Amino acid sequence: MLITDGGLVPKGNPDRIEGTAATRWGSYNIEGSDDLRGEDYEVSHGGYDTRFVQEDPDRLVPLDAMREMEKTASSANCMTNSFPPAADPIPCRTHAASAER
Repeated sequence: MLITDGGLVPKGNPDRIEGTAATRWGSYNIEGSDDLRGEDYEVSHGGYDTRFVQEDPDRLVPLDAMREMEKTASSANCMTNSFPPAADPIPCRTHAASAER
């Protein structure tokens, strides 16, 4: 699961998410996708220059990098975060690690 408050929405903004003071959120299926393409998405966010995101939505929602990490993930390089930091962080479970059990 990737979560962002950056305002990346499918072209046409089907959920009509406001660019400022949004009162709605959207959930979009990325299963089977390894990369986000500018022609499929737009930005509904009033807080920054969106030109670079329109060129490459992975700058806002790094699906390409996450898919690469997913391929090489192991419990040794995947740690949970907490604030304040835990004294002994607990390794998170990946799909690969879960399948090995």
